[in-house]
Amino acid sequence: MFVAAEDPHAVEQALAAGGEALGGGAVVGVSSAGVVASGRGTDEGTAVAVWAARIPEMVARPFHLDVVASPQEQRIVGLPGRRRDDVIAVLLADPWTFPVSEFAAHAQTLLTGLPVVGAVATGSGRRTTRFLQGGRIREGGAVGVMIGGRVEVSTLVSPACRPVGPALTVTDAEGFLVKSLAGLPAVQQSQEVVAALDPAERSLAMRGMLLGVAETSADPGVGDFAIHEFEAADERGALQTAAPVPVGATVQFHVLDQSAADEDLHVMLEGVAARMGGRLAGALMFSSSGRGRALFGSSDHDSSVAHMRLEVPVTGMFTTAELGPMGQRLCVNRQTATMMALGAGRHAVAGFHAATRPRRVEDVAAMDGELQEFLARMGEPPGDEAT
Repeated sequence: MFVAAEDPHAVEQALAAGGEALGGGAVVGVSSAGVVASGRGTDEGTAVAVWAARIPEMVARPFHLDVVASPQEQRIVGLPGRRRDDVIAVLLADPWTFPVSEFAAHAQTLLTGLPVVGAVATGSGRRTTRFLQGGRIREGGAVGVMIGGRVEVSTLVSPACRPVGPALTVTDAEGFLVKSLAGLPAVQQSQEVVAALDPAERSLAMRGMLLGVAETSADPGVGDFAIHEFEAADERGALQTAAPVPVGATVQFHVLDQSAADEDLHVMLEGVAARMGGRLAGALMFSSSGRGRALFGSSDHDSSVAHMRLEVPVTGMFTTAELGPMGQRLCVNRQTATMMALGAGRHAVAGFHAATRPRRVEDVAAMDGELQEFLARMGEPPGDEAT
């Protein structure tokens, strides 16, 4: 359940009523800034979206995570042990009381490699986020569901931005501060990147840039970066990011681009639909609150595209940040549409699959030459030896 309302007490009432109406099973819910469902979205006023499924041979185990602090450390408690048939975990977190970045950094160990998808709730302030889990209303922490059994899961992370300028290496960083890029102060490097852009890209950059941290080592492109917001931190030229960036990481500045965001979401969803076919049963969507009206002029955009491409129930919410697997890591993203598509039925291929983009062909002329050479060889008469 996803409930959008300004008054936390109203959220509690809606979550409690929904939990009672849904009855047994694994039911979790969260407050949000807006909801999406059935091709529509709203980030204004009060709204509720519910995604429910009865799937034979699927096992769902809800849980609630809390943080226990001591003078020496913080410990996350409540995480269920992984079972052999678990396929994915869905996690919905409070931005004020749950250490999302730290959890993501250690998720591989905490969950022994289990993929995670989800979101950070958008709260108006501390102690305003509400959760539903196991028939109880909870404040703070995070709720989630371990999903396993005979289910097929595909995830996708579609950014609202694209890379500009050169890829750069982080040469000095400390915690949430990126101090230098390719040997220059990070702020100076960002200014030089903007100055070198063509007028159209510079216009996009002046509206705001983001920092992409590459999650693949070989020639990263669109969708291969975890996207972070940043701001100038101090007079020494450092950038403060929303998550720690290690020394040696490959980064690239990004600009928000409506056309590129729309195209990427269509392509990614088309690929998921083609791969899963009739096994596809439904999908959860976590869309950045920076998309919708702010980027597309309509809060319906992501939901309507997903509904059209997948032709199954798609439900979710607008978020502060999105959680999704990229490569071998769980990443905290901004400005993305992150989704989990669920396949079921006797033909379902139980397990997890991360959607990938079609490889772009940069040198069409070279590819055409290779194709012509291949066709010429195919047309040659066979020799004495079989080829």
